Formats: sequence, C-alpha cells, structure tokens
Amino acid sequence: MLVDYLRGRSLAPEELLFSPRRQREEQLARMRAERKSPVQPSQTCRAKKKPKKGSGERYTPTAICRAVVLACTRAKVDHWFPYQLRHAFGTRVRKEAGLEAAQAMLGHARMDMSEHYAEKNMELAATIAAKLG
Repeated sequence: MLVDYLRGRSLAPEELLFSPRRQREEQLARMRAERKSPVQPSQTCRAKKKPKKGSGERYTPTAICRAVVLACTRAKVDHWFPYQLRHAFGTRVRKEAGLEAAQAMLGHARMDMSEHYAEKNMELAATIAAKLG
C-alpha cells in the first residue's frame, strides 16, 4: 500500500511521509481539478489571511487512533487500535529476549509498565509445568 501511495511523489529525506497539511492541500487541488462549473469571481480565494486553526504538519496519536477507528467502522470490521501494535511488539520482545529487553525496547522507566504492555509467555509456563510435573 505504501508503494502505491509513494508512487509519483518526491519527498525529501527530512520530509514527513504523512502530513495533514499536505494531504489537505492535495485534496483541495484534486477537488478543484474535478470541478465541472466555473468558479465565481468572489469564490476564487476564500482562504482566511490568519486562520485560528488549520491542519498541522504532523498527525497526533489521538488523530491517528481516531482515523483507524473510523476506518474500522466504515469497513465494518472489529475495532482495532494502533497501540495494539506496541502491545504485540512488547509481547514478542519479552518472549524472545525477556522482560528487561522489552522494557528497553519500549522505552519504559519502570518494569511494571513493561509487564503491562508485554504479556507473559504462557506457552513457556505450560512447557515448564509439564517438564516439572
């Protein structure tokens, strides 16, 4: 999906891949190009000179979560949250390298937060229980 999204775009290395401001500008340009009736002279430039609020340069975690929830609703699939990726990653690191590695990779100051994000390896517990009797 990202390859299709990036096709025909030239981004500088320091430029953000997803930008609300750039997305809004592209959407408005697309709408202008698809317009069938001529623009009235009084409507040519309706942009406010000093808007109080506008699209930011980057998406906030809340905006991303809201967009994912909306997409799930529109697609009629179970709700999914981006933090589930972090949770799955923490669980995988804990399973492969232990809780301390999960803490380091997740950037947690306290071990108990890592325990919250990274689920216990129940397969390992079952194997040890079977081995010990």
